[in-house]
Amino acid sequence: MNRIAHHINLLASPTAASAASGSGAAGASVPIILSGDIGGTRSRLQLWEAPSPPSGWGDSGRVQSIPGALLFEQKYLNASFGSFVEVCRRFLAEATSAGVLRASGGGDIRCASFAMAGPVNEVKNSLTFTNKSTWGVVDGSALASALSIPTVKLVNDFVANGYGLLTLKVSM
Repeated sequence: MNRIAHHINLLASPTAASAASGSGAAGASVPIILSGDIGGTRSRLQLWEAPSPPSGWGDSGRVQSIPGALLFEQKYLNASFGSFVEVCRRFLAEATSAGVLRASGGGDIRCASFAMAGPVNEVKNSLTFTNKSTWGVVDGSALASALSIPTVKLVNDFVANGYGLLTLKVSM
């Protein structure tokens, strides 16, 4: 299995996270994934409905397509927040107010993955912002605990871009 398929299966697999599932915008009981593109200036966050990948998905070494639907998204100016966890809490509160999540916090969210601007320590699942020094270290495990999300993975933004390229069809 290639690296992107492994990463997505790790995030979406019921064995990697709790059995928490969201109601989603239409009330269906499917997993919800939080994703984000986090830079020094802005944070872009999204909630995705993410049905479990079909059996054997990604075994061919190339991702065919990623199932799911965008449920909610917001952009934030990082200068307005004292920490990344504050950005996430605001986003979750707004998603709850919009009726996308059932309760404030990450209880409906199975997992999260954030593309971060800067060098991510993959072993420690952490990053020290070089262009947003007031935020200090972002630690995936601490973020998971603070947001009540079972699994949070951090990845460098250029690595995330490469993962996305692997999902493009030849015609694109």
